[in-house]
This record gives sequence, structure tokens and C-alpha cells, in this order.
Amino acid sequence: MNGFQRKKHERELLLHSFYENCENYFDYFDSLLTNDFTITGDITPTYMLLPAEIFEYINDSFAKRGVVVKVVFFMRDPVSRMISLGRMTKKLGIMSGKNFDKSSPLCEIIDELLCNSGVVATSGYSDCINKLQAVFSDDRLYISFYEKMFVSEEFEALCQFLDVPVKIDWISNKINQSNLGPGMDVSDEYRRGLRNFFDGEYQQLSQIYTKDFIRDLWFVNELQGFQ
Repeated sequence: MNGFQRKKHERELLLHSFYENCENYFDYFDSLLTNDFTITGDITPTYMLLPAEIFEYINDSFAKRGVVVKVVFFMRDPVSRMISLGRMTKKLGIMSGKNFDKSSPLCEIIDELLCNSGVVATSGYSDCINKLQAVFSDDRLYISFYEKMFVSEEFEALCQFLDVPVKIDWISNKINQSNLGPGMDVSDEYRRGLRNFFDGEYQQLSQIYTKDFIRDLWFVNELQGFQ
């Protein structure tokens, strides 16, 4: 077993231990915190699918260990996010444990992804906001938008929230950036179809952030009138 395989095996064993006993999850992250390392994190869109009761359980379990939980929640234009997810799926040939034909047109891969209720639910931003606000106080909850994430003012605000040094040069460090090569884009007509598919979410968020804000941030008016 080479080094890569050994590390992969170790990660799989660690994840299995989390499934066997949730306390192992909390103990693991608690063990990462020392005098030299005072912050750690876990990131995945699937946390959006958790009910408020589980968010509260996570918060309470870490609190028992003296660990303060802060939540960072960034939202991305559902159309752009879905296309990006399709590109990643086409590149990898697998998503959520399901195999995909890499040679399939991008729009067909996205259509197949949209048949997965879990994938669609990870664009249910308004519902997630309600759940998070029911559990976490404002000083421990940071909600913003992916489209603003690489703006210096937004980055500085996030660093201040997390109480970490501001390193502006990190903004230019793009990880897992989508490949925009041949076959990695869709037509405007298809984008309009995605816009219609997620119309409910656009409308819900416009009630929270105003329609003008959502229209200007996510350019939904370029795809279809946003009334």
C-alpha cells in the first residue's frame, strides 16, 4: 500500500468511526484544537439537508467539549451552481455515489442531477437560513453570497467573524475552478430553463434580501424578467 492509498484508507476508517458513533466526530475535531491551532472546520453542502434539531445537537455536543461553533453559509446563484456541479460531475464521472458517462452532453448530466432530490435541496437556501437562525445567534452565524466572496471587503468581514488574520492574497487562490473547455457550457435557452426550475427559490430569497438585490447580484433579469 503506497502513501496515497494508506491515507485514503485512514480517511475511510475515520469516516466509518463517525458513522458508528457520532461522539467520535465531535471528539475528532476537539482533538485538533490545541494552543497552536485554535480553529478548525468541516465543509460540505449536504449540511443544508440537516434538520434544525441536528444543528442544535451539533452545537450542544461541541459546547460540552468547550468548543464554540460558528457557521459560515455562502449562497450561489442556483443556475450557476447547478452548471458548476454538472461540470464537476462530467469531469469526475461520479456524483453522490452514482456513475455518469463523461461523454454525455453537459445539459444531460445536469438533467440527471436534477432528478436527485438531495442535489436540488442543496439550493434550498431560504429553508436552510430559517433552520440556522433558529439555532445560532447572529454573532455565530455568517450568511453571505458566493459572488461576493472574492471581494476584499467581504473577505475581511469573514476573517473578522472567524477571528483570523486577514490575508488578502488568498482571494486570488481559486481551488477546483471549473474547466470551461469544449462541451463545458450550456445554451442561454437551457439556462433560462434552469432559471424557471429554481424560480421558487429566487422568489423566496427576494422576500429576505429584496428583489433588486437578488436581481443585481445574480443577474436573473438577463435570463428572464424577474417581477
